[in-house]
Amino acid sequence: MENITNPNELPKEGISGAGFDSETDADNQNQEPKKPSLKDIFIEKITKLGYGNSIARLLAAWIITALIFTVKIEAVFNTFDYFNAIKTPIYCCTIAVLFIFFSFLNKPKLDKTLLFFSTLAYGSYAISQDTDFYFTVGCCILMGGVTVYCVGSWIKFRFNKWQTIAIVTVLGILFALFVGVLTSLNYKRHHAACYDFGIFAQMFSYMKETLLPLTTCERDKLLSHFAVHFSPIYYLMLPAFYIFPTPETLLVCQGIIIASGLIPLYLICKKYGLSNNAVILFSACYVLLPSMANGCFFFLHENKFLAPLILWLAYALEKNSWILTVITAFLVLLVKEDAPVYVAIIGLYFIASRKRILKGVVIMAIAILYFYIVSYFMSKYGLGTMNYRYDNFIYDGSGSLVTVIKAVILNPIYTIKECFDEEKIKFFLQMLVPLSFMPFMIKKPSRAILLMPFILINLMSDYYYQHDIGYQYTYGSAAFLIYLCVMNYSDIKPGFRNKLLAVTAASSVFMFMSCTYEKTIALKSYKIDKKSIEIIDSALEYVPDDASVAASTFLVASLYDHKEVYEFESSAHIDSVEYIVLDGRWSSESDHINNYLNSSSYDTVIYEPGYIAIFKNNTISH
Repeated sequence: MENITNPNELPKEGISGAGFDSETDADNQNQEPKKPSLKDIFIEKITKLGYGNSIARLLAAWIITALIFTVKIEAVFNTFDYFNAIKTPIYCCTIAVLFIFFSFLNKPKLDKTLLFFSTLAYGSYAISQDTDFYFTVGCCILMGGVTVYCVGSWIKFRFNKWQTIAIVTVLGILFALFVGVLTSLNYKRHHAACYDFGIFAQMFSYMKETLLPLTTCERDKLLSHFAVHFSPIYYLMLPAFYIFPTPETLLVCQGIIIASGLIPLYLICKKYGLSNNAVILFSACYVLLPSMANGCFFFLHENKFLAPLILWLAYALEKNSWILTVITAFLVLLVKEDAPVYVAIIGLYFIASRKRILKGVVIMAIAILYFYIVSYFMSKYGLGTMNYRYDNFIYDGSGSLVTVIKAVILNPIYTIKECFDEEKIKFFLQMLVPLSFMPFMIKKPSRAILLMPFILINLMSDYYYQHDIGYQYTYGSAAFLIYLCVMNYSDIKPGFRNKLLAVTAASSVFMFMSCTYEKTIALKSYKIDKKSIEIIDSALEYVPDDASVAASTFLVASLYDHKEVYEFESSAHIDSVEYIVLDGRWSSESDHINNYLNSSSYDTVIYEPGYIAIFKNNTISH
């Protein structure tokens, strides 16, 4: 056997068979690395992102897709027609495309931002289509979970002082425009009833001429409005009405007055050391709170002054200023005969909290004294205070508010029963869900005193209007609730409170869309009613300015500058006035119109079927 000692002499076949092909090895070294496929890149990115980020991204893609289809499809989302209009392959492909696009961007913070705002937009749009209150509560719960997950310390953007002031100012202007424009359009459409706008429009016309708050249509006779409600605060609006003497001026002023509450709210927030971001969110919650705007659509009331003035009083006491405290307390007292309740309660709080004991005692004593003096004079010279609204507590038939206090002390569980029924629970949620129940997150027991207006004014009474956000009885208690929110928020740990305030702002948006956004229908209705408006306005010019008139309830406000105008539906002066003005838009008026058309005692001044009819009493000489 031949010995092989030189490896170079090995047969090539032997090397090749052993797998050592030198030419193949060289070729491999010269080749470029293989490029990863799109699939490999996608899988790698998803792996790097982690499970949690992928879920957030997928949810964002899904919600954005759902929003796009909900806006695009004409059918409402809560109908079967909506499902039938969706093309499932396109729907799924849209989710996939968005998910892949966001994955290539690879921005986890963007994913959470998109998820938060897309859910907010999706929920808001859906609620605008279906304003069912309990559906809205469900959306708030869902939005709360999304907000807690999405909002965190990674939000680094901070507003400076002047940016904050500018944003708060814009919020106030938008609120004033929303309320002023929409309510004015309703008035111009002749959809503002005698109660509660015709009486105040006429009252300001009298105030402009005589400085006296007189009306004829409030109690079907000439009397001072102060005999019904003692509200000298109205004189603060008189200069504006004197310059621009139209009912629209009053409605615009009302929006500005409520919006002005943002000024003391800003100062209170700063007094408690809140960040500019928090100030902006609290300001948004203030203007979005349903009770702030909704009560304006029952038109004009002195109660609207309560929201800003109570916040000013709270700030004055927080600042420890005697002058500002006395001025603001006095202004609150001038709002209405029951306004001393608010001053007394806030005084009691500052006594119990040991923050401003002397000032608390002084304003509480003044409030109690003022209440008894005004009540006495209204009982003697006016129509008395409206204690009947607490008849459910006045067990002895005395009509005294002292009995109400005794009833609460003697039978506290009865108070609970009277505070909660189906209507009041809904009202309770409408007021507190937008605030994420923050007013109840009390760490200092003395603050519970500030819940008293909400309980006493809104929940205890069996007078329906006092626990309905569409009326004027919520403005005082709303101011207390927001003040409580600011104080309680300042005591909560920073990490949690940031999420809580974000939930509050989001819930406020949803509640606004559910309870208030529908008021924008006035824009569309005004365009539709153009012809009706022109016909009615032209017809009303036939009524002489100095004539006595009895008019249908929705036409009284348009005759505000007449010295003697009565609501036709409730007046005893129908046969003694010179003109009868009937609203032909309502079928309930058709019988009355026919009666006057066929009466020999009345001449037909103008008759536009379906719109308006005006008759002159020919038995009375002008």
